[in-house]
Amino acid sequence: IKLRGIIRDGRDPLEESREKLEKLIAEPTVADLAERYTREYVLQHNGHGHQRNVESMLKNLILPRLGRRRLSSIHLSDIVALHNWVNGGRHEGKKRTPIRANRVHSLVRSMFTKAINWGMYEGRNPARQAKRDGADGVKRFVEEERQGWQTQLSDEQFAALDRAITYYNGRDIGRPILDCERDSGEAIRLLILNGSRMMEIVAARWDEFDLKRGLWFRPSRRNKNKKPERVVLSDATLSVLRRMKERASGPYLFPG
Repeated sequence: IKLRGIIRDGRDPLEESREKLEKLIAEPTVADLAERYTREYVLQHNGHGHQRNVESMLKNLILPRLGRRRLSSIHLSDIVALHNWVNGGRHEGKKRTPIRANRVHSLVRSMFTKAINWGMYEGRNPARQAKRDGADGVKRFVEEERQGWQTQLSDEQFAALDRAITYYNGRDIGRPILDCERDSGEAIRLLILNGSRMMEIVAARWDEFDLKRGLWFRPSRRNKNKKPERVVLSDATLSVLRRMKERASGPYLFPG
């Protein structure tokens, strides 16, 4: 009776069913969205460290559970389940990871926001965040302060670490020590003395430094705020850099 009514209205139910199936087959999957999001957004706007984090979350957490699903088949309940799964340590007996779960949620929400802007998805963002007024969405977990980050080394501990780095570089391993092996210790020294982020140090080039004036002109592409910075270097930092400069063989402080 329903089909007769459709036909009486001049419509072809078989053709409509075929068009609906073709549209579903052509609809992008979460994996398709992830590939475009990485190519057109992450690689264009984020630094190397964030790129690695996104790649890890996609590969290990998001795509194994949602990668083959069509975008229109993803609902709020799917994102809540993913959020809870990551927070639960993913397996029985593992430590809870609320911070990681919240980062995964932020990534999926950003991906679907881009999908809406790109015309790949219609409707509300399934990874929307719950509001304080009770609006439905993903309720993020409370992130406890990570106390381990606040450990302060004493002068004696800093001195012991410095001696360990020197010993590491001079130990007998039955072959000449490689530049990257020796320089890893110098990278730790510079991180301690300068207070920069890891990738700001290990990706630095010699042409960014003015060792005579004690300045580091750090380009915007490696700064979190995406602005160029001029960093004043301490005497201890300059001592390490000058020692490294004597044996430098290329444009990078830490090649390889």
